[in-house]
Amino acid sequence: MANVLALIPARGGSKGLPGKNTKDLCGKPLIAHSIDTAKASTQINRIIVTTDDQKIADVAKQYGAELPFMRPAELATDKSLALDAFVHAINWLKDNEGYEADCVVILYPTCPIRNVEDIDNGVKLFLEKNADSVMCVSETLPASVLKVITDKGTLEPMHGLDTKIQNRQDFQKVYVHNGVFFMFSPKMIRERKYYGTNTWPYVIDNALTADIDFPQDFVKAELILKHLNNKSQ
Repeated sequence: MANVLALIPARGGSKGLPGKNTKDLCGKPLIAHSIDTAKASTQINRIIVTTDDQKIADVAKQYGAELPFMRPAELATDKSLALDAFVHAINWLKDNEGYEADCVVILYPTCPIRNVEDIDNGVKLFLEKNADSVMCVSETLPASVLKVITDKGTLEPMHGLDTKIQNRQDFQKVYVHNGVFFMFSPKMIRERKYYGTNTWPYVIDNALTADIDFPQDFVKAELILKHLNNKSQ
């Protein structure tokens, strides 16, 4: 069986919503939702949280994640790149345990609403294609319909006033990361790249997802989770 690592990044210094990773969401800490999804996966066989915060570490251990190391403080600032924390994690595991994953599944705690079947199918796609990366994406508005406010305060199409008007059915479909998961080969992480020549999309509807950065995002996530729980009963 392939070595599939779920890596859950959770630093302690959020400014938009302080303490968000351990804040209660429908009866359990926010980070626990991602840990539980990883535990339910049939493809993931190791779950590690990378954090600089002892409270987050204690909660993560309580819910069944491993914390073989604490993230260095310099990799947990507002300006730190997530990829640097990923590089630290996989290099620590290789240097200290001789462990190298075949697939690294990134599960951000701030996106707690996931279908475990999507995770499993994403991993299967990654392994089948021997992928550089697999990105969970959703369809979004094409850039041609987006507008910008200029320096003088007027409104213009994003690509200028000569942008041609098209019927909606003529737009090329475009996609955006929805935060549900990112999957990488260790090589891609060490090269600090999200995309390679062998990157594949995993497309889902983003209607029932939530990316939590501010208090109002918690309200949305609670409503969605309650809706999903009611449907399953």
